[in-house]
Amino acid sequence: MTEYTFQEGIPSGFSTDFNTGIFHDQRYFELQTTNGWYSFVLLNNQRKAIVGLVHYYLENHLASSPFRSPYGSFVFSKELLPKLLREFVAFTELKLKEKGVQNLLLKNPPDIYAPAESKLLYSVLTETGYEVKMDETSAVIIITQEKFESILHRSERKRLRKCKESGLRFQQVSINDLPEVYQFLAACRDEKGYALSMSLDELRKVVGVFVNYFFLTTVTVDNAVAAANISILVNEHVLYNFYHDHKSLYDSLSPVVLLNEGLYEFCQQKKISLLDLGTSNAGGQLNESLLNFKLRLGAQPSRKLTFVKKFL
Repeated sequence: MTEYTFQEGIPSGFSTDFNTGIFHDQRYFELQTTNGWYSFVLLNNQRKAIVGLVHYYLENHLASSPFRSPYGSFVFSKELLPKLLREFVAFTELKLKEKGVQNLLLKNPPDIYAPAESKLLYSVLTETGYEVKMDETSAVIIITQEKFESILHRSERKRLRKCKESGLRFQQVSINDLPEVYQFLAACRDEKGYALSMSLDELRKVVGVFVNYFFLTTVTVDNAVAAANISILVNEHVLYNFYHDHKSLYDSLSPVVLLNEGLYEFCQQKKISLLDLGTSNAGGQLNESLLNFKLRLGAQPSRKLTFVKKFL
């Protein structure tokens, strides 16, 4: 039996040799649309293990990974050799060409999620004709045993102390409070002239399937909500700050600083190693003031690349 083989479709009876996370879970992307998905795997037949995986959504001769998620692209075992990854990428391209695909799009997670794997994938993709279409900057806090205050810029330390002196309080709330938290966040965004990327019904469907992956938190003062957050446990190592916002009424108190302290301590308790504060890009441009704020919260910048390839 050949040790490694490539296959279209997810086989039964095989374990996964890496943490796929919510955005590579078949249940997650089928909540977005049930049609148009194609999955490819790299198998180690001796160990009955999936050691490489990618999901594509096909529409109008375009294969996208992901469809409507923060990221998709190839995920694979830490031990995977570069030669095998190149062959796997070539296999997926051949199969997609047979389906009439003319263009490919791959949106990678932030490099800091898996630095060695990201470096290898970048090398393989650029060597095989992929180009970087978008170079976004994520901000990610590395969780240590140190107190949150110790990683803050002095200006944010002052704001954190002001939050506590003003009686602001962080708390995790029940997932049953999703409608209230969502409406609060939607009102905050509307106040600023923005909208949330998902409707409440769409979010409810995802939470209904992945209830243990979603966490709701708030910051309150005098029994009023000043800030709120919806976080997603994207894999066992990363908590993603999916939505957060605060009422402009509380601008002077900066409740988001206290909110992030609560999320940082939540990660410490759950042994989660990274707190992803999201990208700081809009319309293809870096919002430097937003990124600088996240860096003052102790985050590190990390590239988040989107690759494209056009078949001749």
